[in-house]
Amino acid sequence: MLSRRAVGILVIVALPAAGGNISVLVDVSGTMGHYGAWQGDARDLVVKTLTGRNDSFEGWEHVGDLGVASEFALHAGDQVHVLGFGSTQQSAFPFFTDHRVVPFSASMDLPIPLDRSAYNQARTNKSLAQSVGATLATGEDGTARVIIISDFLIDSSLTTDQQNFVNSFEAKANIESPLILSWHRDQHVQVKFLRIKIATTSSPPPPDKLEVRLGGAQLLDSPKRLLLRWSAIGTPQPETFSLAIQESGSGRIVFSRQGLYGTSLVVTSLRPGKYVWRVVADLPGDTHIASPQGIVDVPGSGGSGVVIFIIFLASAAFGLWRFLNRRKLTAAATAVGKDK
Repeated sequence: MLSRRAVGILVIVALPAAGGNISVLVDVSGTMGHYGAWQGDARDLVVKTLTGRNDSFEGWEHVGDLGVASEFALHAGDQVHVLGFGSTQQSAFPFFTDHRVVPFSASMDLPIPLDRSAYNQARTNKSLAQSVGATLATGEDGTARVIIISDFLIDSSLTTDQQNFVNSFEAKANIESPLILSWHRDQHVQVKFLRIKIATTSSPPPPDKLEVRLGGAQLLDSPKRLLLRWSAIGTPQPETFSLAIQESGSGRIVFSRQGLYGTSLVVTSLRPGKYVWRVVADLPGDTHIASPQGIVDVPGSGGSGVVIFIIFLASAAFGLWRFLNRRKLTAAATAVGKDK
């Protein structure tokens, strides 16, 4: 048996049925930067597998059935959830802040960091990441495909709610591992294909029947504040919502709220800058549905001047229109008087 710090594993969690979404989970903890330059080879392997072009596993040793990899080919309309995980960074689902959605295309690429310095977080929290990834990619039949790049350290640090989420997932998940690939330059790095089936007995209706849509972000003055709106379309309807705002560049969370019952929120504490925001619907049965990311720019002190200037131009244009209209009416009246 390998020690807890001996193995770095790229796990692909998959299901027998072709098509549907896949989650790619990238462990960005510090030990993942110590196994050599595996990142490019692992990314190429995963991208070729997802696009159905992986007819060679050169550079990888395997145990199990290589034919399993064909189950991971995506199709038009499918998406890949890419989640960087390590130390948990927010209390609400999906718990990790670096979550991006990549639509499938024949020339698709995945934002897997190639620079070793990107792997620097203190912990792995693999069990939480695997539970989140499977939840994001679960289909109507209760199956999911997920890809995890990890060295599988057992050094998690979870809150009570996060641990309850993991326990609930593991209690209803059936996981198989029909194929394992090992990187030839350092067999600490492995690619593991998993099949996951989620038990649907006494579960709520399939979560992908519900869609969380962002309604927009509106900047308000006097005082300056940001109005965020969203909606939940479909069933089952959420019990509550969670919202998080993070800096666009660093990914640092600057604002978060949980247990929201409405579909709008006013935020007053944002400094000027570019932000991304997301809303998560909290459903019965520890199920969570995330919206796409929204982008908002909060202007500096000059922003209000721009708005005022635009309003001034609009007012001036309206005044000019009234003046010209008045001249036309006066001229028409004069002409009528002369005709009489």
